[in-house]
Amino acid sequence: MKPRGTRKTGQEKINWIGMLPTLLICLLLPLAALADTENPDYDRAAEIESAINSAIKRVEESPNDPDAYDKLASAYISAKRYEEAVENYTTIIEMHPNAPDIHVIYNRRGHANKYIDYELAIADYTRAIELSPDTGVYYRNRAAVYEAMGNADAAEADRQMSTGLAPDKSLPFRQRGDAYFAERKYDEAIAEYTMGIEANPGSGNVYHSRGNAYFR
Repeated sequence: MKPRGTRKTGQEKINWIGMLPTLLICLLLPLAALADTENPDYDRAAEIESAINSAIKRVEESPNDPDAYDKLASAYISAKRYEEAVENYTTIIEMHPNAPDIHVIYNRRGHANKYIDYELAIADYTRAIELSPDTGVYYRNRAAVYEAMGNADAAEADRQMSTGLAPDKSLPFRQRGDAYFAERKYDEAIAEYTMGIEANPGSGNVYHSRGNAYFR
């Protein structure tokens, strides 16, 4: 046994030095995990994944409920998983092709398709316009895609059509809802979006925004 007070050997000092990297890793790993959980992007990704899982469960429990597929599609859009969103909107259209508000689903599918294929988005917006020709936002949505395609004449024609129709009365409600959403005041955002839908039931953008808020 080494007597108390005896100086440590050089070998013992080297062993302690060799242990320093392991000790530092043990100290830093919990801090790194804590930093991840406090990261807003980390929280957002976790929320979206939770929303997707919840929506999938609802579809499994109610496979004939179009609203279940709508909410799942909305969750996929939040995750930028646009092809899966399109699949769910297509399911709704196939289930209820003659539903009075099916034009809203075509508009939403067009929103997802514009990230995949401009031509598919144009087709969806065109179908939405055919079913609800007085809904100005559908023309504006199609105009934005024409603009992205470089078809300025078609874009301008759609903008002119939308101008000739009644203004989108849902816009101020959506803007207030977006402001609440940014502050994570989701109940207030939902209330504003709901009033926007009541003001303009054809505004698919407000439905989509409210769907996102429901999942928070």
